[in-house]
Formats: sequence, C-alpha cells, structure tokens
Amino acid sequence: MTMQYSAELLALHTHEANLLQAERRIAHRLAAEERAVASEPADRAEQVSRHRAFGRRGLRLAVR
Repeated sequence: MTMQYSAELLALHTHEANLLQAERRIAHRLAAEERAVASEPADRAEQVSRHRAFGRRGLRLAVR
C-alpha cells in the first residue's frame, strides 16, 4: 500500500511540475507576441490578440 501511495504522490508532483512548465512556456510565448504586437502596424495587432485570447482559454483548461 505504501508503494502505491508513493507512486501516486510522485505522479501528482510530476503532473504539477508539467503544468507549471507549460504555464511558463505560454507566458513566455505571450510576452513575445506582445512585443511583436508593439512593433507591428495596428491592423495586424488585432489578429494576434485573438490568438492570444485562445491561448489563455487553453491555460485555464490545463489548470483544472
């Protein structure tokens, strides 16, 4: 029984670490997109912001 608990605990911590890593990658990508938007003309900025909103929706689903 103790081995089962240890394996489940390890799996849980691995899953949490993977979520944190994915969140960091998404935040890094969003920051890069925001920097790109700042240097682009206004007509292209709207397309990137719609894409960015999709990424945030995906992030909420990953945390649940």
